[in-house]
Amino acid sequence: MVEWEFKKLNPNSVTFARLDGELEKLKADYTKVLRMALESKVSSPSFSKYPVRGSLGTPDSHKMFAGNIEYGFCQALHMEEAAVASFRSIYKRPGRQRAILGIVAGNPEIFTGPCGNCRDILLDEFNPNLEIVSGSPTGGTAIVSTLGDFLFDRFKKIPRQNALTLAPDGFITKVWDTLREGERLTFDGCSPDNIHPERRYYASISTKRNIYFGGLDLMCDDHPIYPLRDAIRSARRTHDADINYVIVLGKNPSNNPPHVMYKDRQHLFELNCQQEMLLGRQQNPKVYLVSQKERGGIGNVWQTSVKEWLPCPFSARNFGDEFVKNLTQYYQNKNNSKPPQLFWRIN
Repeated sequence: MVEWEFKKLNPNSVTFARLDGELEKLKADYTKVLRMALESKVSSPSFSKYPVRGSLGTPDSHKMFAGNIEYGFCQALHMEEAAVASFRSIYKRPGRQRAILGIVAGNPEIFTGPCGNCRDILLDEFNPNLEIVSGSPTGGTAIVSTLGDFLFDRFKKIPRQNALTLAPDGFITKVWDTLREGERLTFDGCSPDNIHPERRYYASISTKRNIYFGGLDLMCDDHPIYPLRDAIRSARRTHDADINYVIVLGKNPSNNPPHVMYKDRQHLFELNCQQEMLLGRQQNPKVYLVSQKERGGIGNVWQTSVKEWLPCPFSARNFGDEFVKNLTQYYQNKNNSKPPQLFWRIN
């Protein structure tokens, strides 16, 4: 029988420690949810060949099986999404009952937390106290954490009088450019204006040689392209991943920082990883969050960074050194590639 040694996650340093007295008493619950996940037959990773098995439920009641399901062409329903759907088929909203998510994937040497997309759905369906236990299918170390370990909103507020000096190339001008271009690029005739106004924002990515803008692109199937991803697509098309800094301009009149979706933070993190692989060194570009006043004008400014606002990140590095080596070679080939030439063949 597979056995796990449970340790608690320290999200600040991504290190692990022995369970304290209260958590030690819950080992039986954690073992049960992992064994349930290990038995799940839901996973069907037809493209990635990376099965993620899971279970979700309360300690003293029935737990639902879950797993990642891949379909179409490289499209995926993540395990956490499947788990939430199963859970909500039984438990109504709102629910404050204690719930535990079990994840079985990868190996003990590589800690894998939820990706940005899955943080979004877990945050909307549960509170930050949701318990998450992740382990390897072969046993060994299993990590105990909470959803709150993977969230970040403690932004550093910058005095407005200092905003003018944030960037040598004209920060205020870049903010207005982000507003103008963001509105131009946004295609959203399907979402209601009064739902989550704090999640409406525009984005710009300034690199060493250019600036790329993004707005929300939404069609009626409700699979949006978020503003940062929109800007990232433009940057990648010109093989320009050398991020200098990022501006996110919120459309929320409350004058609070915009709530940037974790899926969007994930994509920005991956763009930065791409540049790190090409440079062979680490970097952590700054991100500026800006609020827009109800009658126009710049409100408050906050600062974070690409890595700070995505704690315990999920990235290509979670798949191991060999995967990173091959991906680095792919990025290098893309940067050095020449446009293909087509020839008509006349018989």
